[in-house]
Amino acid sequence: MGEHKQLDLGVGGANRIEKGYEGYGVDIVGVPRGWLKDNRSADLATEQIPFKNDMFDYVTAYDFLEHIPPVIYMLDIKRNCMIELFNEIYRVLKNGGIFYHQTPAYYPNWNNQSVWSDPTHVFVWTPDTAYHFSGDYTGQHDDYGHKSKFKLISSEFDGNGHIREKFQAIKPNEPPYLV
Repeated sequence: MGEHKQLDLGVGGANRIEKGYEGYGVDIVGVPRGWLKDNRSADLATEQIPFKNDMFDYVTAYDFLEHIPPVIYMLDIKRNCMIELFNEIYRVLKNGGIFYHQTPAYYPNWNNQSVWSDPTHVFVWTPDTAYHFSGDYTGQHDDYGHKSKFKLISSEFDGNGHIREKFQAIKPNEPPYLV
């Protein structure tokens, strides 16, 4: 079956590749990282993930999603950046592949200052945000450009200002690839 492949979004300086996975990365600055087989440069707010379809078993994003704007307007163009990013994550994941993120979040009854104080944070995640990116959402996916089909596997608040969630890519008419 070959080696499992993991893509880390917004690589930064820490090795977050799981044991047993071949590591890949994409960041706005694709600097070489010794623990990655390949690290490419892309601005994921406006560019595609620069890897092939169905390439990864696992995609991770640590302290990254809050830097992606929900919507941008350019002249006569409106882009739903977060939705486009989820479509891209779905595209590069194999059927049954897992997307895991750890994101600073607003959580009821807990005042997480890091969500609001960092000027590069442009998107606030809440415990309900995940449902808009999963099959559990009953809203108008097609009206906003949703192409991804994710199942929310788990969602937890860590008590330190982050929400941690796992999604599974469900690609119709394909047998699931178990990680």
